[in-house]
Amino acid sequence: MDCACVHGTSLHACGLPIVVADQVALPELLDSGNNGASFSHPNTEDFAHRTALLLNDPKGLVAKGGHAAKWVRDYYSYHQTIEKYRELYRWAIGLRPYHSETTDE
Repeated sequence: MDCACVHGTSLHACGLPIVVADQVALPELLDSGNNGASFSHPNTEDFAHRTALLLNDPKGLVAKGGHAAKWVRDYYSYHQTIEKYRELYRWAIGLRPYHSETTDE
């Protein structure tokens, strides 16, 4: 939660897709490309190409932006954030083991 990019999440909340580096910067903020795009780091030409593809497709930009806003509502709601912090605090004080959303349990 705290490691997520506040700027990227804020852009998503405003209905804007983002372009991130595929292996270096926040690929976890992309939902299979439905809310933005990734480029091959450190290839600046690929970054420019992916950005241009988004900007030159107004309908796709609106669709990805809508998906981005929904994604934030689904994964970063107030209640989910509070519950995640409660879970982390319970784990920190030894009340129970930590189970992240990415575990198979």
